[in-house]
Amino acid sequence: MTDTGLPRVAGLVIAVGIFGAGIGCGETGGGAAGTGGAGGSGGAAGSEAPIITKVQWDWAIPCNVDTTTALDVTVFATDDDTEAGALVYSGSVSDCTPDIDADVSILTCTPGLEEKRSGTVTVTDPEGNSDTVNFGFFACESDEVCQGGDPCE
Repeated sequence: MTDTGLPRVAGLVIAVGIFGAGIGCGETGGGAAGTGGAGGSGGAAGSEAPIITKVQWDWAIPCNVDTTTALDVTVFATDDDTEAGALVYSGSVSDCTPDIDADVSILTCTPGLEEKRSGTVTVTDPEGNSDTVNFGFFACESDEVCQGGDPCE
């Protein structure tokens, strides 16, 4: 190597050290975490968070507050950069089993008219972005909430 090549190599070594390029070492550059959508949490840089547009719950008919009753919980969600099948659903409703684990979950709820039930559902994409909606209702009252847990119009 000639003397004219050494400054070029030294400059490259300094640039790699300053900017962390990781050339040829199997390293990858990282990015800042995304902020997710409304009510969402951070995830991979540049990725969109899922948005829960509606949570709907329907009691089996006839519904009887004195017996164990089935409850269908349906979650409507979108994510601009993720296929619907890749979204992960989780959540629960008080006094009901099992947990919410899909866009449509059938739960079994214990009897009781006086107790207000509370529910939470979270939708998470593969990058770790998520959206959560909380809702509450009484036994045998089918209803829905929309984005952010607000009443649907």
